Amino acid sequence: MAQAPGVSRLAGTYAGMVNVVGVAGLGEPDAMREFVSATGASGFPSLVDESGTVWKRFGVTAQSTFVLLAPDGLVVSRGCRDMDALSRRVDPRLHHLGRGRR
Repeated sequence: MAQAPGVSRLAGTYAGMVNVVGVAGLGEPDAMREFVSATGASGFPSLVDESGTVWKRFGVTAQSTFVLLAPDGLVVSRGCRDMDALSRRVDPRLHHLGRGRR
């Protein structure tokens, strides 16, 4: 819950360069909407993964797990990270693609 504002900032910082998607794993739509409202998570789409299909596809085993995907869909990083650590993982990958922050 504490990470939601940071994820919103990250989505704004990298808008147009990185797609951020929140995935409410094993939850229900009403619970996800309440979470988004209560935490102020905004600036990116969220989806409900009631069956756990997305979690399974990307090897997620706990809430607050971030998965970074390359443009071709390959998982390049997975884990629970604070926002500074996540930004340090995202930014170099964008520079490699010629799209880092300036």
